[in-house]
Amino acid sequence: MLVNKKVDNINTYVFCPHPNTPYFIEKEKSGIEKIGKYENMLEEGGFPQYSLKNSLNSNQIFIYYLISQLVIQDAQQNKEFLPESFVPDRYNLEAFRELFSEVEE
Repeated sequence: MLVNKKVDNINTYVFCPHPNTPYFIEKEKSGIEKIGKYENMLEEGGFPQYSLKNSLNSNQIFIYYLISQLVIQDAQQNKEFLPESFVPDRYNLEAFRELFSEVEE
């Protein structure tokens, strides 16, 4: 979207279910597990105190966030040099899964 100039800016955040919100109250339904103390929870790129059951642990979530920041920065810096209708090539999802499988809690 950035490269094709559909939007001017993109931001990502580490999801953080705040107390008394539906995601916090019903976090088990969404597969969210609290793994740290609420007092240590950080937002906007902070280390997540939650993980997803049978999915991503908190370290993997944080790495995913950092990768998204690199991709956004790269797209922002290079959008003027790419063709008007740029379509990214297919990503190597197997290599991505392998990277994530090596990240431990």
